[in-house]
Amino acid sequence: MWNESFTFDINLGTEPLFLEVMDKDTFGQDDSEGVCFVSLNDPRLIEQQKADMWFDLQNKENKNEI
Repeated sequence: MWNESFTFDINLGTEPLFLEVMDKDTFGQDDSEGVCFVSLNDPRLIEQQKADMWFDLQNKENKNEI
């Protein structure tokens, strides 16, 4: 759980929003924790209201199967 908040301005959208969660490494390269797609047709997003939403992350190597 990261307890992060994000705000997006979306006028029109038909493609899903692709999100990738990365860790932050002090040394070396940051690593992908997983990916997910968010449908912009979700009623909670269309109403342009604040919405707490949870998403399951998928393994980045399997993103073509999502």
